[in-house]
Amino acid sequence: DAALSRVRGSHDTAANLYVLQELELLSSYWGAALLLIGRDREAAGHFAVGASRARAMVRLAAANDDRHMVARGDVIEAYAAMHLGELALAAARVRAAAHQYVARPELVETHLMHLVLAREATTAGNFADAHERLTTLISHAELASREVWAATARASLAGVHEAHFGPHPGLDEWRTIARNALTREWAERETRFAALRDHDHLRELTAETNRVGQAVMQDPLTGLGNRRVLEQFVDQTPGRAWAVFVDVDDFKHINDTYSHAAGDRVLIALGDILRAQSRDTDLLVRYGGDEFVILPEGGEDVAVAVAQRVHEAVTAENWSSIADGLSVTVSIGVGQAVDTSPDPLTAADVALLSAKRNGRNQIVIVR
Repeated sequence: DAALSRVRGSHDTAANLYVLQELELLSSYWGAALLLIGRDREAAGHFAVGASRARAMVRLAAANDDRHMVARGDVIEAYAAMHLGELALAAARVRAAAHQYVARPELVETHLMHLVLAREATTAGNFADAHERLTTLISHAELASREVWAATARASLAGVHEAHFGPHPGLDEWRTIARNALTREWAERETRFAALRDHDHLRELTAETNRVGQAVMQDPLTGLGNRRVLEQFVDQTPGRAWAVFVDVDDFKHINDTYSHAAGDRVLIALGDILRAQSRDTDLLVRYGGDEFVILPEGGEDVAVAVAQRVHEAVTAENWSSIADGLSVTVSIGVGQAVDTSPDPLTAADVALLSAKRNGRNQIVIVR
């Protein structure tokens, strides 16, 4: 019901019409099933909701000039009205609708039509007609594996026999046995449904936890990993021997001259460049401010190649699209872990400082 309600509301009138139809049939189904196990008050609530939904479907179908769907909506509403004490109105509505659509035996609306007209026939004492309609319905419902509608027809057929031949202890015994069996089946279904609902809730909680965890480990501006990711990665993956440090030259000047918003766009664009010029196996991190780190998988040739691709891409980027006259360069340090400093970041940081002291906009490698 919740899933169908979320689907409803699109601009596609035909889709909304079919969603309303499914919602009505769902209300009818729950109402019929609850009646079978003696939960009459709950069933009445579903029939009231079903009648309201059927009215909405009929209005939408009429506005769309779809007489076939108007008739089917009328039948569903009539079935609900019958259970709400309006048998004469329900029967009249069903007869009028029967001329507007093809009552194919596999349609649920056809099942509902038989149930309404069988109830009317029973009330009028036309037991043969009621019996024929209900036995036909049982056959069609069983062929379609619609056990609730088949059981509903059987319960109605018992009512026909009782009205025709009078009360009988055997019928009462049958009702008790059938109701107990259906109640057990209903309880099993409710248990399975509760388990599915709990599983779905757990899945949603897990997804939310993953989203929160990802947010904690992610730089919100660029979408790259943050320093926490880097620290965790270095602790858990000690085999990376090379690091690439990337720093935007004169970033403070960019912020002061072109605005902090322009500076943010520069950092976002640089993050995109790093993604485009790296491989999926390389770790990309915004280290802080205007500094970025790449931990490439591989040796010196891989690290240097990544640094060169990033430098060339930054040089080729059209930075004036962010702000007129804007030019961006980067200094890059490439460093290797050594015995005296097993952390490649230290060597890359030294290389980066050397690149800046030597005039910026260049790559320096420290082995």
